[in-house]
Amino acid sequence: MRRWIALLLAVLLGSTILVGCSEKDRTVLEIEGHEIPYSEYEIYFNNEKLKISDAVGRPYEEVKDIRLDEDGNTYESIAAANAQSALVFNKICEFMFEELGLSYTAELENQTERLFQQQAEANGGEETYLKKLKEVGLDEEKEKRYLKASILNTAVKSAIYGPEGENPVTEQEIANEFRYNYYLIQPLMISKFENNTMLTGPQLQEKEKKYEQAKAALSAGEEFTTVLKEYGELELSEQDCERGILIGSRISGYDEYKAVLQSAESQEPGQIVYGETDSAFYAIHWLPIDETVQEWGAEQVRIELEELKFQQYMEQQLLETTYTFSLEQ
Repeated sequence: MRRWIALLLAVLLGSTILVGCSEKDRTVLEIEGHEIPYSEYEIYFNNEKLKISDAVGRPYEEVKDIRLDEDGNTYESIAAANAQSALVFNKICEFMFEELGLSYTAELENQTERLFQQQAEANGGEETYLKKLKEVGLDEEKEKRYLKASILNTAVKSAIYGPEGENPVTEQEIANEFRYNYYLIQPLMISKFENNTMLTGPQLQEKEKKYEQAKAALSAGEEFTTVLKEYGELELSEQDCERGILIGSRISGYDEYKAVLQSAESQEPGQIVYGETDSAFYAIHWLPIDETVQEWGAEQVRIELEELKFQQYMEQQLLETTYTFSLEQ
């Protein structure tokens, strides 16, 4: 969802930034006649702190003042901007949720609970997860309030573009996406990073050597799937290794795959495309999309097309919404 994040940042930079008092319950966002307190913004900001800590592998307080570019942006300023943009976006979705006559049912509450448990499992269990949350000023109740926004957003998206929605994605739209905007690939990736740290010197040379060995094996006629399983560092299921994965050229994510594919001399499937980015070495087997692929991949494409249309719709909502954000820096 990087396209709307970039738009949000642009909109935020053009909004009024005021200096307010320091009380936790002071209003930081006025939107659609609603006043949002600092305490709610703080939940978003603390989640950004958690994301940064996970990404760099160091406590947020150790890295927050690191300068990231010539404009003077730091991890802290990026966290603040992302928290602001996410809060505005989610509040607009929340108001739409109400306008559509939707209710936060027991099922949606259970979805929030399941999402929390999934996050806990991904972070080494609930005890470890709660400890990580506490380190950035969060607890279980606050985190569930944060995750609830994602559930409400999905409900709004489904109410508009889902199979039973006001403007559902059609079979023809899915067919067109397959035809014009999707790749089927088997990706062999060898990363230049280890433990969130960029490799250099002999360690990077070892990675490049591994990449050259994979290329040599492919040039010698070995099956791509065999070489992928031996040399590839991307975690793929057995099924994905064998039949490939679908990536949409209009969908966020997998940007490096698309950059490598789009650098190919011939823009036709049936070839192995080699490439290198700042973060990895790639050998990508570009496969044709046939009726069988369209059958098993249709649900993925439908879900991603719903998301794309929702992003575009929300971009327009953001442009049409007047709000004031005021925060003491």
